[in-house]
Amino acid sequence: MNETISLEKTLEDFSAYLNEKGRKYSTIQRYSYDIKDFYRWLEVNEILSHIKSWHELSGEDYQAYFSELENKRKYSLKTMHRIWVVLKKFHMFLGINSPIDDIQLSLIPDQSLSDNDFITEAEEKLLKQTILSTKGLTERQAKYRPLIMDRNACIINLVVNYGLSLQELVSLNMSHIQFARNILIVPGEDGVTRSVFLTDEDTKQLYKYYTTIPEPLRPRQHTDNPLFVANRGTYRWVYENDAPMALSEVAIQKMIRLEVKRAELKRRISGQQMRNTFIIRLIKQGITEDKLVSRMGFKTKLSLKRYYQYLQKKNAS
Repeated sequence: MNETISLEKTLEDFSAYLNEKGRKYSTIQRYSYDIKDFYRWLEVNEILSHIKSWHELSGEDYQAYFSELENKRKYSLKTMHRIWVVLKKFHMFLGINSPIDDIQLSLIPDQSLSDNDFITEAEEKLLKQTILSTKGLTERQAKYRPLIMDRNACIINLVVNYGLSLQELVSLNMSHIQFARNILIVPGEDGVTRSVFLTDEDTKQLYKYYTTIPEPLRPRQHTDNPLFVANRGTYRWVYENDAPMALSEVAIQKMIRLEVKRAELKRRISGQQMRNTFIIRLIKQGITEDKLVSRMGFKTKLSLKRYYQYLQKKNAS
């Protein structure tokens, strides 16, 4: 390991910096993951042995990294742009002139929406039915299915029926759910929260998931214990936090991929496509822009622009 560049110390300071900026825990985790990946790439390509600080990395080094992401790992433009944003933030934290500005334009993804960015009612129905079944499972998988069936169904419901993002899902803790009042408090990026009113049916399913967890391992109500907990045949406890292990954003992404595959849907479907579908349904219902911004936790109306453009193009065709 490079003696001058201490990854552990740098990430610790960077995480504290992001926390002060009001970034959510899941966001900080994702940023750390991306920086670690970049660091490993520097190690493998023996670049670290030739530098003593982050400042010495050149634009060519970053260009080579992004070339690998595109050509070898086959990352999408959207994913590469997200990593570009993370590295840009990292440079701001380090107080250095970012050497990646020149490659920004080539990494800005097309933000326009098409039919593929949404799910159909038939896909939604089949996915929800499959999650609550043992279709396509091995005998061993079917045995442990009751432990995660309601959890997975609740997660899909919160994305499709209420428009929560995956980051919002993993940031939920037990202080955010009010079972008796059918209310879920969703924490925002800058400490701003919004209230989501659940149907009786969805609240009951959420409570059913909660009560399937054995009481000694169950997240404690009215605490910062995570609402959605990890389970791979058994529940795991994080002793430093004195709480069950939280389900990660990456784990939710994997769960969605597996459930989509099990439902035998003919294409890949992500949480973002489900969220897009919820937003477009609200617009079709005639919800005002101001209410949409508040309901979705957006910062400005600009976030809605591409949805209105999609509908205009759709209506014109």
